[in-house]
Amino acid sequence: MGDGVGLLVSLALAILAVVLAGPALAQSKVALVVGVSDYKVGGKLPQTLADAEKVAGSLASVGFSVERLAVPALSKGALEDALLAFGERAARADVAVLYFAGHGMQHGDDNWLIPASANLRSEEAIRFEGGALQDIMELMKKARFRIIILDACRNNPFRVNWPQTMSGPDGLGAVPKAALPVGSLVAFSAAPGQKVPNDGVYADALSRLIREGQGLELNQLMRRVRSEVQRKTPAAAPEYIPNYEGSFSFSGGYDPDAGVKADVAQRDAQIAELQRQLAELKASAAATPAGPAREAKLDLAAAISAGLEAYERQDYPGARRNWQAACDGGNALGCFNLGTLYERGQGVTQDFGQARTLYQKGCDGGNANGCFNLGLLYENGLGVTLDYGQARTLYQKGCDGGSAKGCSYQGDLVYRGLGGMKDIAAGRALLEKGCRAGDAWGCDRLKKLDAAN
Repeated sequence: MGDGVGLLVSLALAILAVVLAGPALAQSKVALVVGVSDYKVGGKLPQTLADAEKVAGSLASVGFSVERLAVPALSKGALEDALLAFGERAARADVAVLYFAGHGMQHGDDNWLIPASANLRSEEAIRFEGGALQDIMELMKKARFRIIILDACRNNPFRVNWPQTMSGPDGLGAVPKAALPVGSLVAFSAAPGQKVPNDGVYADALSRLIREGQGLELNQLMRRVRSEVQRKTPAAAPEYIPNYEGSFSFSGGYDPDAGVKADVAQRDAQIAELQRQLAELKASAAATPAGPAREAKLDLAAAISAGLEAYERQDYPGARRNWQAACDGGNALGCFNLGTLYERGQGVTQDFGQARTLYQKGCDGGNANGCFNLGLLYENGLGVTLDYGQARTLYQKGCDGGSAKGCSYQGDLVYRGLGGMKDIAAGRALLEKGCRAGDAWGCDRLKKLDAAN
């Protein structure tokens, strides 16, 4: 039960790489990208047009039909015409994305996009001179999946001319999840009431991850955007509010049934691998001379077997009790298996922090996939602060211990230069090692790299 025995999650994730790669058929994906810079009141925003162009280019690179509206002095009429036309395109699409870079403000119970022509002599004037987020979401409602990204969390230059009784806060307002239709996500470049610097950091991170994210699920991608922005601008706190079931990636599209398929794939893979490991443990016990060591192995086999039986009948609390006993007895596999329950919320409240602790115990005890899963948490900022360097170290430890996915994921970070020096040759070599060892994700990543080159 030492190095290389914890292949459970490697197998599960190999299946999930296929299950969650995206819908089998190409989807219709449309986008409207708006950049406004030369405001009648408040002067010029120097970065917005370049930000819009970056995001538009990235969306186009992953198969979106993009309408660009990077107009320095965008009028209210032009904005309305573009939004109405986009609503018609969205009605015929599977996925619709709106990105807006410019001034925005909160008023009443909504957020508003502001065209360059706005005067806003009073706060109430926004109802006549701006575009309401709720109205825009209504225009997009016929698309199967909708994303609105507002890179508009800036200062409010209009309030200088308002009566002192009007506060006119900076930034945008919070959006409750219940206010979003199912199948939607709204993202802001800063937290409610906060401002984002006009330096393009948010658009840089967003556009790069859309282009290079290799099928990242949307929640995962947005977490990475937030972490990258905060590394460069610690005071910034990009926000996003998801309200959807299933899975979405910019390169693949929307799959509302992905969660169900993933659960089935995970369980089937976990059961198959546990059966294999249990057989190895029983064989090891049988070959051990009579005595305390043999009894300890038999006790461990009984706990793993009872946990497996419970897991097969979806008695997750029963699986937890037995794997907890194995982990408490110092068995790395028991700790690793227990960690997967906490990561997925099976039989326990989902707790990434507890999963991290258990994966660390498994990794320290020689379970290669404990190291790999711990690396995943660090790469995605789940239960820990996102840290590519730590993820890279853990993937290497997993790879050295026999985790094929550890090799592939380490290779990907090395290839991209995340968490350390960039080395394309070394990255490819690690991806090839993972692929040869049976990791489907590593093989697919190599194919994509070859196609791009």
